[in-house]
Amino acid sequence: MSDSKFHKLLAFLGLVEENLSDIPGAAPTRGFDEPTPVDEWTRQPAPIATPRQPVPPARRPSLNFIDKDGRVLEPKAVVPPTSINRGVQFVNSELDIEVVIPREFNDATTFGDQLKQGRPVIVNLHQVDDDLRRRLLDFVAGALYVLGAAIQPLSARKVYLLTPAGVTVSPEVVARLKLTAYDRA
Repeated sequence: MSDSKFHKLLAFLGLVEENLSDIPGAAPTRGFDEPTPVDEWTRQPAPIATPRQPVPPARRPSLNFIDKDGRVLEPKAVVPPTSINRGVQFVNSELDIEVVIPREFNDATTFGDQLKQGRPVIVNLHQVDDDLRRRLLDFVAGALYVLGAAIQPLSARKVYLLTPAGVTVSPEVVARLKLTAYDRA
């Protein structure tokens, strides 16, 4: 390898400076002056700061409520609501519970809407494959978390009772629902 080709290789790799005058059509030098070295700058030393006392925060006038006798009233604590619904609803009949048999993932909005309206839902997953069942249960878990609802299995991994916050299904109804054969739906 000749010396000029070796030099070009080193220049290509950025290990040496490339001689631009050898390249035909290269841009001429622009005639800029070399940058001024840092040592030649004129710089004033920074003034020495004297430590100051910290400034106390500004006092804001407080808002006080005064009763008719001139005494300051203390604010009362606000108790947050315990439930989204106004009261507890009891379900004493299977007829009050919506039964949903999803065939595709878009059917998940059906029982999501029922839960938002405060209605208990039975989700029957006997007729869906395992992948869709997993996706539907993930959707159910998210909806239950957001709405503060609860889930209760009625049969092994295929039928679930979803109850919204503030709704209680009586134990007798749950026992009758567990005895129902859902796989013949």
